[in-house]
Amino acid sequence: MTTALKLRERRPPFAGGFMALAVLLVARTSVSFQFQSVAPLNALLEARFPLSLSGLGLLLGLYMAPGVIIALFLPTFTARFGRTPSICAAFALMACGEFLLWRATGLEQAMVARLIAGTGGCVIYIATINMVADLKTVIPSAARMGLIAAAWPFGNAMALALLGWLSHIAPELSTEVPFALIIVSLAATGVLLILDREQGALNHSPPSIVRWKRILGQIWKFALAFSLYNIAFIILTGFSGRILLDKGIQSSVASSIAGIPMWMFLLSVPFGGVFAGKSHAGDRMLVALGCVGGAIAVLASSIGSYQLPLYAIAGLLGGLPTAPLLQRARTASDEGTEMTYSALFFVFFVVLIVLPPLAGRVADLTGSWTILWIVAALLFIAAALFPAATRQHPGPAI
Repeated sequence: MTTALKLRERRPPFAGGFMALAVLLVARTSVSFQFQSVAPLNALLEARFPLSLSGLGLLLGLYMAPGVIIALFLPTFTARFGRTPSICAAFALMACGEFLLWRATGLEQAMVARLIAGTGGCVIYIATINMVADLKTVIPSAARMGLIAAAWPFGNAMALALLGWLSHIAPELSTEVPFALIIVSLAATGVLLILDREQGALNHSPPSIVRWKRILGQIWKFALAFSLYNIAFIILTGFSGRILLDKGIQSSVASSIAGIPMWMFLLSVPFGGVFAGKSHAGDRMLVALGCVGGAIAVLASSIGSYQLPLYAIAGLLGGLPTAPLLQRARTASDEGTEMTYSALFFVFFVVLIVLPPLAGRVADLTGSWTILWIVAALLFIAAALFPAATRQHPGPAI
């Protein structure tokens, strides 16, 4: 027996799982950070070329636009090359797109750069969820899903706070931070590829069109509810800085307040993961409380000067539905993790292409405050879809 095999036998069965979980959290955080980075740095981009609210929404939405294709073909790609090598290749695309973004002299060039970066980001966005769902650790599945889901708001919040601050005191440095985080994540993923190959291994056959149709029919309501819920908060965090600026709040303060819901998600998303899947009634309550409560807090923030506490309430409640939505979509499907979440994110990416630019266009025509009503409407619709989905596919309690 070789020394490497002996060391692997001595290692606790869950040790590699914890290492993989940590690396995947960093990887997903870097995608979230890059995705949101254009919002706090929009003034620096506007100094290079004209950038309206609809243009900002377009740059946000375009990052995830390749996900429509990625979601369809990622199961086939990872079946051939493996998940971890696919993630390493995706980081290279993210780095290339980030490099090109800050050398763009017009919106069209910036759009191309975001598409390139987003192609890599979408691979990691889906693959990390799939890998965490299949990890061999002592942490329950719903709790793992809550943790990996929390990496997204953490990256969003960190981008809004850190880049919003750096854009004022060190503008040139602020544009290099997303690139640096990508390189760190690539290095960490490379270590995972070398030391823990079995966590990136995969054993499934490429999917057929018939399988795609069946799984979409099983989970589309869960997928649409998940999409509207998540995109509502993406729109809120992406446009809040501009909304608060229009209310006369200083730019650096506006960026900090805009990131408050994402910081609160760091508490509420894992909390929802702890209780997700215990009972059907419990999951419905988590989704209703998060969506309806979050919508009310968002609407209330349009009145008076209490944005900070109301954004905090929106985040504390708004993170609760993430894990129940992901977990119930998985139990409604008769396919494995790879196919289920690829189908769910296919729906998510299709909706994401449309809604942020549309919200930005409406705001350009009617005023930035309209964004808050759009966010609330999406959350109310998501709250109504989830119980309808659970009645159709109740699934087992976990």
